[in-house]
Amino acid sequence: MVFVLIALWTIAAILLIINPKNEPTRWAAFTAFTGGGGGLSRAVTETILPYLEQYQISTPSLEAFLLKMHMFGSFMNHNGLPYCFLMFAVSYSGLFRRKKKMILAGVLPIPIIGMLFLTSFTPPIQHNFQALFFWCVPYLIVGLILLTYSFMKEKNPKRKRSRLFSNIVAFPPILFQIVANYTLKAFFDVQEVWRFMPFVITILLVTFLLLGIKYGVLGVRIKFEKDRLDGTMRAISYGTSILNHTIKNEVGKIRIVADQIRNLAASSHQEKIASDAAVVLDSTKHMLDMVPRIQNRTQDIMLKEGIHEVTDILSRALSMTKVFLEKRSVQVHTDVDNKAIYLLCDPVHLQETFHNIIVNAD
Repeated sequence: MVFVLIALWTIAAILLIINPKNEPTRWAAFTAFTGGGGGLSRAVTETILPYLEQYQISTPSLEAFLLKMHMFGSFMNHNGLPYCFLMFAVSYSGLFRRKKKMILAGVLPIPIIGMLFLTSFTPPIQHNFQALFFWCVPYLIVGLILLTYSFMKEKNPKRKRSRLFSNIVAFPPILFQIVANYTLKAFFDVQEVWRFMPFVITILLVTFLLLGIKYGVLGVRIKFEKDRLDGTMRAISYGTSILNHTIKNEVGKIRIVADQIRNLAASSHQEKIASDAAVVLDSTKHMLDMVPRIQNRTQDIMLKEGIHEVTDILSRALSMTKVFLEKRSVQVHTDVDNKAIYLLCDPVHLQETFHNIIVNAD
């Protein structure tokens, strides 16, 4: 029973952590949580209390508290699980609008209120299984029907597969609940079939984890897809940042050349060329104005380090800025010792750094 409790509450925790804002996932987690109440109840009466009595460490107040936990868990399992499962099926099926789902969420718990008066809470708790049968079993069956219908009507192959896997996870424990917890107890006074539940839960947990990891079930796959999406978006953001910076530099060169062409054309009275050069200047100015608006810088920088000669990197940076320097009538004289200087660095980023220092020096 302790294993059943841990397994069901593990599923509930996984579902809530994976996607706490997804309504079907949230109701699935509540279903697993309320189902775990039965395990909590049996763990108290068959494991915890006998252990405390065996080692004589039990006290009246502790025993009273544990018995209240036993009654709470048992009531939660028998009465809360059908309601939570039906609400999961309602939200997962996609057949109901938000307003109708809110109404159902408020109306469907009414039988639970009635069961508060039909249940004996004198330890050990005494359930009215015949009363439970007549509303819990319909709740569970309607939930299974909604899951089946939502699978059958789904046209998208990927979503249809996801619904199939969700049904595979949901059907075995719910059918077992219908038979063991309600039908046999209500009409045949068979009380011990529930002890097979750990085997059902073991299969459920393994199936849930395997399908969730490989394909996705009850929203679990969303987390993994989101991780990949986050990594992809970071890569796109970084690539866009580099591209924008490169565009800014190269467009700057085009502007200088276009300005030189316009001045030469104007001095030689070639108005058409001067006009075309002016168009190029206007277009490049617009591009430079747009670059800062779309640039999205990131802190993720990929470095490809190696041993490189600093003078070579600086020479390439000066070559890139030749047009800028000539435009501003700047003459560059290099005075470098014959002794080579080597650095462990990324040559591309270092060259870009030198280039930006030279261009922005004014």
